[in-house]
Amino acid sequence: VHERIMDNQQDKAIIGRLAATLVKDNDVIFLDAGSTVPFLIPHLASMEGITIITHSLTVMVAAQKYPNLQVIGLGGYFNHTTSTFIGDQSILEDLKVDTAFLAGNGVSPTGIGCSCFNEYRIKKHMRTVSANAVFLGDHSKFDKPVAFNYAQLSDLSCIVTDRMPSNEYASTLKSLGVRLLCPENAPIQLPPPEELSNPFSLA
Repeated sequence: VHERIMDNQQDKAIIGRLAATLVKDNDVIFLDAGSTVPFLIPHLASMEGITIITHSLTVMVAAQKYPNLQVIGLGGYFNHTTSTFIGDQSILEDLKVDTAFLAGNGVSPTGIGCSCFNEYRIKKHMRTVSANAVFLGDHSKFDKPVAFNYAQLSDLSCIVTDRMPSNEYASTLKSLGVRLLCPENAPIQLPPPEELSNPFSLA
């Protein structure tokens, strides 16, 4: 994961800033494993009463320097490949979150997917217990079908990406009532990408 964080950093920073517009004070949010999701965290620091639930060590490390963020870690054995903790799935049964910010390896007309079965189970469950399921992924994720689909496009409330996808995807998402959030329709004025926060900067 840490190696992938170094890829397309400006695109991920844009996605993180846009995704933060979907969070409000006192929200309980799930932050998935993935190299894009941590770029949301610096933009939560000025908010009040934010609770983060995560199984991602990468998210925990990024959030630890913001003491106003309450972080609840889901335990289990550590998967070095995904930098996540995988444990007893029953602990997930009682979780309720306002928004789940989800990652994945690919987006296709058949849905959103990942390549790891254990991750698939967590992503699918957190999608079902969240009031809003939001996928964060840069343009390279589109038209990449993968092994385990944890959501149909219609299961999502929003997709946040770094540029407008093809007309086919934009039209499909609109017809399904799924919001598409990207720089071209951003509700805020985005600063230059190089000025956006990196969750792992030392500043």
